[in-house]
Amino acid sequence: MWFVACLPYRSALVCRVACASRKGIISRNLTPDETGIPVGGFAEFFNSMRIGIDPDHLHPNCNGTTITTNCFNPPFNGDLLQVMVWPELQDLTDRDLLAIYEYLKAVPCIASAGHVCS
Repeated sequence: MWFVACLPYRSALVCRVACASRKGIISRNLTPDETGIPVGGFAEFFNSMRIGIDPDHLHPNCNGTTITTNCFNPPFNGDLLQVMVWPELQDLTDRDLLAIYEYLKAVPCIASAGHVCS
């Protein structure tokens, strides 16, 4: 289990990020892309923060027949963001989430896989 490997860490968040990064899980890039809009718009951002949906499906679950370098077996759920702290943020008000989203629009673009900056 992932938590056994993380026993040296004091914070659950630090533990989750450290262990996920060791397994090759990539966190979501929340900075604006070349259009200046973060994460594909507010609705996508809202769903990512509220229920952890990973619209990119960068880390699908392995299905037993097709195994790729980016698939993971349970307990990982390939439909959810693995290292984003959405469980800790899911109870924020809509207004708080909108404020975070507006702030992210002001952050400079950071290029990553599938996230192009102009």
